[in-house]
Amino acid sequence: MTTREEALSFGLSFPDTYQDAPFHDANWQLVRYRANKKAFLWTYEKDGFVNLNLKTAPDRAYFLRGRFSSVLPAYHQNKDHWITVVLDGSIPDEEVRMMIAESYDLISDNPTKRIYEAVKKIPYGRVATYGQIAALAGNPRMSRAVGNALHKNPDPDGIPCYRVVNAQGRLAEAFVFGGVNVQERLLKEEGVEVTDGVVNLSKFQWKQRKLFFTDLDETLLTSDKKVSPLTYAELQKFAERGNSLVIASGRSLHSAMSVQKELGLDFPQSYIVASNGCLIYDCDRKETIFRAGVPFPVVAEIFRMAREQGMYVQTYSDDRIIAPGETEELERYSKFVRTPILLAADPIPHLDKPPCKVLSIELHDHEKQERFRASVTERFGDVIDTMYSSPYYLEIIPKGCGKGPAAVRLAEHLGIPVSDTCAAGDEENDISMIEMTGLGIAMCNGKEEVRRAADAVTEADNNHDGLVPFIRNL
Repeated sequence: MTTREEALSFGLSFPDTYQDAPFHDANWQLVRYRANKKAFLWTYEKDGFVNLNLKTAPDRAYFLRGRFSSVLPAYHQNKDHWITVVLDGSIPDEEVRMMIAESYDLISDNPTKRIYEAVKKIPYGRVATYGQIAALAGNPRMSRAVGNALHKNPDPDGIPCYRVVNAQGRLAEAFVFGGVNVQERLLKEEGVEVTDGVVNLSKFQWKQRKLFFTDLDETLLTSDKKVSPLTYAELQKFAERGNSLVIASGRSLHSAMSVQKELGLDFPQSYIVASNGCLIYDCDRKETIFRAGVPFPVVAEIFRMAREQGMYVQTYSDDRIIAPGETEELERYSKFVRTPILLAADPIPHLDKPPCKVLSIELHDHEKQERFRASVTERFGDVIDTMYSSPYYLEIIPKGCGKGPAAVRLAEHLGIPVSDTCAAGDEENDISMIEMTGLGIAMCNGKEEVRRAADAVTEADNNHDGLVPFIRNL
């Protein structure tokens, strides 16, 4: 995205928005949210480029400025809550669109909107109380506001207000959308039992689900890359309680999905955090929730530096490993990962978008790999992060990504408190999610620094059902 027209067109694609030019200066074109007339997208030309001013959270502003050189403190606006995005072509289109969408969400936010979004999350065949919806909307004391909002429901088909009952499970006496007995009929069609106008909350109330983020190798999987029968049985029970299993791996999405399907881990409401948090995937909807990539020029230069230093590196398209040649490292890696391989000295012509990560593999000389890590960090430390996913695998990912930020991002996307999340791992690339989730678990067979970062350490290792006591209690 490099033009004003593209930015304005995307901004105007959001509901209840309109374009404005309030300063009698054609250089300044804004998009506002109609309900409160607040602008969420400011466009103007400066120093030869189209610039966007966008609203963001303070910690998000800091993250974005660190990740992209073309994201700056806001021009003529509060620099804690606004950013300037220079459309010089260096930021992927999907990232710019995400920043605009986040600005829209912040500007258009109001209690009624949060109430409707909370009601949309009530699963089929479940009910929630007014107080429960109020809490999910950010204020446990606004139960009355929930009732008022639902009586003005603008989209009864999309906002299932019939799934909301009072604290005792009692239905509304005269359901506003359809009349007497309509709420009862709609609930019964979903399998909810209603007796004398009351739903048994102990049986049908929506329980806020928990998210269990787990690494694969040396954590959930045994050394022979299987899930033990006892661990699998506990995962099944965990999913049957309405919770979500999230595979959080350094592997590519293609590889993680292969493992998920082969081992029967594709439970309902499952997600995958792939490439060390650079991609989040909704398995039920079969859609990507978030994706970040290493810029093409950085990838090209890392491959050049690797050749110069005698190091092996590879990267990934959506469905291929892109490797410079047949080597000992690739042979070792492909024994455990079944993703197809494309051999190419220059990966860039074979990529349609920036790859989520670059992987360096060194099987014999760790100090050599550390020197490579130092040189890459010195050159690109402002745009990439590095960490080990095994003693031999050095992960190179976009700065600010990682399993921890991905866990928080998914929890926020689903409206689940971070306190209701749990993560388990054994390696350096697992530390951020162990630290940033509600309960961080380190495998007793994991690295010492991982165990130090954790809230709890398993008593048994990955070959002896170490995670079972924790899964059982989630």
